[in-house]
Amino acid sequence: KIYNPPYSNDLVDPYRIIGNIYYVGMGNYTSFLITTPEGLILLDTMVEDTVPTLQKNIETLGFNVGDIKIILQAHAHIDHVGGMDSMKNLSGARVLVMAEDAQGLADGGVSDFRGDGTQLWMGVEADQLLSDGEKITLGGVTMVAHKTAGHSKGCTTWSTVAEEDGESYDVVFVCSNRVNDGIPMINNPKYPTMVEDYISGFETLKSLPSDVFLGSHAFFFNMH
Repeated sequence: KIYNPPYSNDLVDPYRIIGNIYYVGMGNYTSFLITTPEGLILLDTMVEDTVPTLQKNIETLGFNVGDIKIILQAHAHIDHVGGMDSMKNLSGARVLVMAEDAQGLADGGVSDFRGDGTQLWMGVEADQLLSDGEKITLGGVTMVAHKTAGHSKGCTTWSTVAEEDGESYDVVFVCSNRVNDGIPMINNPKYPTMVEDYISGFETLKSLPSDVFLGSHAFFFNMH
């Protein structure tokens, strides 16, 4: 089940948010492009059907999909990684994922604790597994992976610093701390540490400095 917020998933003109950070997603599903002198970083690929739109949005901003060097994700759910296989093939980029979400990413959601064993997207094997607090650097730009699990076992909040008019700004891309509808949080044999992970995730989020608050769905940060 994909949660549908009170916003449509209509087309959105791509735009620059701040510094080297651009929005290339839809009205609900998000995708962020982070530019560097040595190539591009893409955070979330949305679903398979939106890949042509994602490619067009990137090109509309004057960038080339072939320059994407790293693909990241908030968490291994279809609305964030459903287009991962296509974008990896289009770009030749390396896919990096928090270790706890690697299996779900690779098997297309078959092992997702929320599901019934159905494959939901084309699985992608990660090129690199990440751990909490790990730093990813490309072209002088650093993205920090913070495990804020609960919504998924490897739910990853990303932070970076953007430069604008000579000033530095802390930017946070929150993964999600929404409770999955209809999924038991306590004594869940598929995810026995869910409650503890949510608590730890909230503690992490409260510790992060944030001048620019973004998230894995547009309504999380009132984009509209």
